[in-house]
Amino acid sequence: MSLKKTFGDSLKLLRKGIGKTQQQVAEEMNMTRSQWASYELGTNEPNLTALTVISNYFNTPIESLLSKRFGRNVNLKMDTVANIYTKCLFVPHRAAAGYRTGFTDPIFLENLSMIDFPGLDKNATYRAFEIHGDSMPPFQSGFIVIGRQVEPDALKNLERYIVVTAHDGPVFKRVQYDFKKNGVILISDNPEFAPYLVGFDEILELWSFFAFIGFEKLLDFDKAEHVIDRLIRIEEKIDRIIPD
Repeated sequence: MSLKKTFGDSLKLLRKGIGKTQQQVAEEMNMTRSQWASYELGTNEPNLTALTVISNYFNTPIESLLSKRFGRNVNLKMDTVANIYTKCLFVPHRAAAGYRTGFTDPIFLENLSMIDFPGLDKNATYRAFEIHGDSMPPFQSGFIVIGRQVEPDALKNLERYIVVTAHDGPVFKRVQYDFKKNGVILISDNPEFAPYLVGFDEILELWSFFAFIGFEKLLDFDKAEHVIDRLIRIEEKIDRIIPD
């Protein structure tokens, strides 16, 4: 019997132990029946997000689930736990449109890839987004920016954020409060892109810029040299948009 099959049998025992069908547990964990069935059959393995959902549902520690998964005792020392939390979900550009409605859907999130990244705080939530366009030089299309989730009251003017809006999905911009219009102005470092206002009620998530993964072949050093000049022009635009 394979290790996957052993793990699947353990999930089946957990389900039968509470006297529920595959359909019932799948619905209660916001999964499809086929998704749950694939875990029991061993044709698919849950990622960390799904493991967390299963752990909470059956009130079973993740450590215990992992022991069942690998068919042996798993002793999660503190450094091992820290390593688990160096993973964050990666949202590629092709999934950006779906992210607007799927950002709270466990099934949608489970279908995203996880990437390892050092230095993440295990008590915080991080997400990686693929950049599209050239509005934030030196970041170019194909770069990956990693953000740490924050609340709106933690925003700092002119800092860079991934702002997930109901209309556009995730966008990477600088932000400037505009309390008179009950929102924030999203500002590009590329002056060819005009700033625009987004109401607080349109903002679904906020991720403060934490780090990025860049690729040499995509770098535009000419643009990077002019970032300071562009920031000066951004401040001038803000002064015109929000007069004293």
